[in-house]
Amino acid sequence: MAHKKHEADAQLRKAYDAYYDSAYYYCVARTRFAKGSEEDSLQNAFLLYYKKLLAGENISNVKAFLYCTCDNMCRQADTKFLREAKRSVDLENITDVPAKETDSLAAELDYDEIKAELLQMLTSDEQELFRLKYEQGKTLVEIGELLGVTPNAVALRTSRLRKKIKSLVTTTIDKYREGGTR
Repeated sequence: MAHKKHEADAQLRKAYDAYYDSAYYYCVARTRFAKGSEEDSLQNAFLLYYKKLLAGENISNVKAFLYCTCDNMCRQADTKFLREAKRSVDLENITDVPAKETDSLAAELDYDEIKAELLQMLTSDEQELFRLKYEQGKTLVEIGELLGVTPNAVALRTSRLRKKIKSLVTTTIDKYREGGTR
């Protein structure tokens, strides 16, 4: 096995010395969109060549193999570049567009008033937990230390608080929709 690796290393060095420059310029000419990926494409072609040598494959025309592999690698780089470019957005060209209200009631609601009303529906312990978690942004560990309980207990209380608030919000919004206090 050591002999095989030594032979593969020698053949790789020979191919690298003979074809690196010309194959690199081929990659530069072949890459259309993913400029800057030419070196990676070339290195991947040599890596594939080396793996084939280690596997015992005999490549009769090394130059043709490298050029063909470089061509494939450059194509893959261009495809990846174009795929990622479709997903990206140029932040310079973004304009602020105000979001439309989906509910006319939502535009009329006084959220501070509703928050105050909802907080009054909570117990004093729940109000304290809300203030620590959501207004001050404290962690479960920090809250646990302040309240003298474990972080797991805080997590459980926070979960119950979220469920209660969700239920209260639904009830309160329904009341507003039916023409309740504003």
